Amino acid sequence: MTGGSIHTDRVQNDIGWGERWWLHDIADDRNDPVICKNIRSSTSEGGYLNARRSPHSRDPRTEVATTNDQRGRLHDGLAGDNVDGGHSTILIGSRNMPTPNEIRELVAFLRENPAESWNPLYDAIEELVNETRQSPFTNSIGMDFTWITPGRFLMGALDSDREAAVYERPRHEVVLSQGYFLGKYAVTRGQFAEFVTATGYQPARDWQKPGFVQSDDHPVVNVCWVDATAFCDWLSQKEGVEYRLPTEAEWECACRAGTTTIRYNGRGALSKIAWFKGNNGTASHPVGQLRPNHWGLYDMLGNVFEWCDDRWRIDYPAEKVIDPVGSETDSYRTFRGGSWCHDHSYCRSSFRLRYEPEYADTTTGFRVARSG
Repeated sequence: MTGGSIHTDRVQNDIGWGERWWLHDIADDRNDPVICKNIRSSTSEGGYLNARRSPHSRDPRTEVATTNDQRGRLHDGLAGDNVDGGHSTILIGSRNMPTPNEIRELVAFLRENPAESWNPLYDAIEELVNETRQSPFTNSIGMDFTWITPGRFLMGALDSDREAAVYERPRHEVVLSQGYFLGKYAVTRGQFAEFVTATGYQPARDWQKPGFVQSDDHPVVNVCWVDATAFCDWLSQKEGVEYRLPTEAEWECACRAGTTTIRYNGRGALSKIAWFKGNNGTASHPVGQLRPNHWGLYDMLGNVFEWCDDRWRIDYPAEKVIDPVGSETDSYRTFRGGSWCHDHSYCRSSFRLRYEPEYADTTTGFRVARSG
């Protein structure tokens, strides 16, 4: 669909208010649906359409279309009933999952009209979750990646979290409209060495001599945001796909792994999932030695701080947002997760800090995302 726009209205019928959403194609004056399920809406002639999913349908995805002078149709196990005939919307059968363009149209519409119902976007994302799951993979330099599905989560600190800073609040709903891959582990010293060898790149800080012994399986440290993005650029060119740092929202969603507690292991011992001052305090550890979160990601808390792509935004929004990317103007960049030499208060899913993109020390590392 090109040159179109999203239209929505609210309609009242014998069971109360409902919603009718569609994409309107200007080119041929045709209505293409975003999603339609369990709706009941009025016709232009004052009748009612009862569009519902049949329990015998072979495919739960449904399509609506505008037709003339039809009193109903049964198609592919899906039923529609127009009481008064005339120009009305009826259910005509199964459809494919939402296209990327449909998702983008919905996202753009809701950003401009946040007071409208978000249910069509939620429904479309649910379709994507069911249909676009991708298998974990290992890339050409041995980095393991896990698929993170699109969805929504609560970002920010709980009101009961006494250790949270003001810039970790308010807690707000975030919708991630696209899935992505995320590294199972932080980038290791050995993987970073391949980048340096291949390109001749020289970080400002000495990543090879951080002041404690490391193997190739340790997370690389003494790297700044500039170094991390240079690594991603090299890897993207090497493999022909987009590697990047995760956004803050992507990082926190993956860290939480469906949880809403202060840490992703709930009331469990922090020492079971994170290297921090309380169980270490002298050096980083090889990646993947402690328990992963529910999505199979290791060391999301502790061991090394992880750079995110976003510019720092100090004022979290109170309202729900879609695919947030931080400030457009701040010069600082964000990192997350706590480290081997910081105390437990840093190792929380909502914890966040900012530094200049050139800043690096023996606690700063990074984890890589790949667009889906």
